[in-house]
Amino acid sequence: MDTGPFIRRSSLFWGTAFLVGALFSIGFLNIYVRHSSLGDALQMRGSVILVALLFYAPLLWKPLVWTQPLIFLAITPLPLLEDYASFYGLGFFSVGMLILFRLGFFARRRVMKLLLLLAYFLAVEAFAALRSGREFSSVFEATFFILLFLAFGYLAYEEKLAVFLKEPKVILSLTERGLTHSERAYFLAQLDGKSPKEIAIDFELADSTVRTSLAKAYKKLEIDGTADLATFKQTHQIIQ
Repeated sequence: MDTGPFIRRSSLFWGTAFLVGALFSIGFLNIYVRHSSLGDALQMRGSVILVALLFYAPLLWKPLVWTQPLIFLAITPLPLLEDYASFYGLGFFSVGMLILFRLGFFARRRVMKLLLLLAYFLAVEAFAALRSGREFSSVFEATFFILLFLAFGYLAYEEKLAVFLKEPKVILSLTERGLTHSERAYFLAQLDGKSPKEIAIDFELADSTVRTSLAKAYKKLEIDGTADLATFKQTHQIIQ
């Protein structure tokens, strides 16, 4: 998947958004509404401008795009520490997750990664609730509704989520792995469930010839033996 257009759009969108926030929300509101000093407002505005520049940075060097989800995940706790039920924190967390998804972060071990990130968010939520001086039971209040929203999302998009959560198979070319024509033919026949003896009969060869060719194929594919063959078939999409 070509992420180039997405990187450009994301960089321009969030860089500009944070610049606008620095010039208006933080600059003016802190001085005139919250009665902060000019020095405090400029200091806060400077931090946001620095974040905006980090969002623009991937326009010059694409790998820096990974700083974008890290920024959102890092600032997720800030609004929650002020108000443990704040939806701003959930918004930052969601945007970080969306960027990670578009960058292919969840292409492998997606369930484990999703659970770890969700655990991070819920831990921040619980810490913020306890820090606010509320009773321990209130920790589960916001967490309950977040999990409720996630559960409903799963019910609404069960089929699509099932496809997404399923680990994709690794595409493997037998030719690129150096298998000869006969090794490919015997190996594919065995993947279809045939025994070496049945393959030998089909190709009118000696049983030992087929077994020798299969052993060479296993070595090239880094398969220990027939015990690993079933797992190999489940985790790989074979092409010749």
